[in-house]
Amino acid sequence: MGKRAFNLPNILTYARILAVPMVVLCFFLEGRLQSSEFARWSALAIFIAASVTDYLDG
Repeated sequence: MGKRAFNLPNILTYARILAVPMVVLCFFLEGRLQSSEFARWSALAIFIAASVTDYLDG
């Protein structure tokens, strides 16, 4: 079971699962920092990275 849990498709899925709270955190920080461009661009970068991993995962 342990060996199957750490194959490439599962690792990409785990990364996408972790990306969701990071995007939410960026939006939370954007609201707290009075329209921080860095938080918006960070959220976009995380979303694009998650999208690419979804494409690679199939």
